Amino acid sequence: MTGEINASGSIMSMYNNNPNDTKIMHNNAFAEIFEDCESLKTAPELPATTLSKDCYCDMFWNSGIAVAPELPATELADNCYEYMFNNCTSLKNIAIPNCVTRIGGVSNSSQTSTSTNGYVFYNCTSFSTLYINIATPPTITSNTFLNCKKT
Repeated sequence: MTGEINASGSIMSMYNNNPNDTKIMHNNAFAEIFEDCESLKTAPELPATTLSKDCYCDMFWNSGIAVAPELPATELADNCYEYMFNNCTSLKNIAIPNCVTRIGGVSNSSQTSTSTNGYVFYNCTSFSTLYINIATPPTITSNTFLNCKKT
């Protein structure tokens, strides 16, 4: 394919044909959906506030998005954001949801439901800004920004 893809509207309309739904109840619901879609420049809206296990895992891996979608979720399941933006070399910034207490790390039995899990921004070579509007900033593990540019 040539050209650019600019997704719009709620991704929830693809999930259960209800763009107003705010709960993702099935594991891996949108895992890998835009993987290797380098033509994708604009991500769809991700309005869900309750996320299931691995629901956004690898979602934008190796895509062409420069701006991450808003992540309004307040109830996070294990690995819901794992590898979500891996190798998004055009991604410049993201705002982290207020409920997140830990960014990065590898899943294990001690993970809580407020963790984004492993390598979320691995190889995001254009990444420059992480917006966090929380009184107590989340713990950020060493692998979270692995292979990102250092400024």
